[in-house]
Amino acid sequence: MTNPSSLPLHSALSDAQGLSTAEAKRRLSEKGPNAVETIQTEHWLTVFVRQLKSLIVWGS
Repeated sequence: MTNPSSLPLHSALSDAQGLSTAEAKRRLSEKGPNAVETIQTEHWLTVFVRQLKSLIVWGS
């Protein structure tokens, strides 16, 4: 994969005003939305109870 900072500015297909509408639509259809993937985590109480159970098992 090419490092984007090493590409010439003109290859980014944008200018000071940003991407053209056509380029934005093309990238959206090709790459998908610019969104951070979220990961479901366990509730803190679930983790605490699991760790407490582990302590009880090892402590007996």
